[in-house]
Amino acid sequence: MKSVTIRFLFLATALFGVLSCSNSEETEQAVVEEVPAYVLSTEKMSDVMTDLHIIDATINLGYINQSALIYNKAKLQDSVFFQHKIKRADFDSSVVWYGKHIEDLKSIYEDVTFKLNKKHAEAQR
Repeated sequence: MKSVTIRFLFLATALFGVLSCSNSEETEQAVVEEVPAYVLSTEKMSDVMTDLHIIDATINLGYINQSALIYNKAKLQDSVFFQHKIKRADFDSSVVWYGKHIEDLKSIYEDVTFKLNKKHAEAQR
C-alpha cells in the first residue's frame, strides 16, 4: 500500500512538472506583445538615438562652450526631435516602453552602434 502511494506521488509530481514546463513554453509564446501606437518604431528610435549620441559625443569632446552647456544640449536635442518630426514626450514614452522590452532595445542599440561606427569610418576618410 505504501509503495502504491509513493508511486502515485511520484507520477503526480512528474505529471505536474511536465505540464508546468509545457505551459510555460506556451505562455512565453503568447506573451509576444504588440507595440503600442504611441511607441516609435525601432527604425525611428535608432535614427533618433544615433543623432542624440552624436550630440553627446560633441559635448563630451568639448566642441560646445561649457558655460552654455545645459542650454545648448537641450536646444540640440530639440533640433534632433524637430528634424525627425517627433516630440520629446514621444521619445521619452518610447524609451520607457523599450526599457521594459530589452530584446527590442538591444536590437535598437546594435543598429545605433552600427550607424555610429559607419559615420566614424566616413569621417576618418
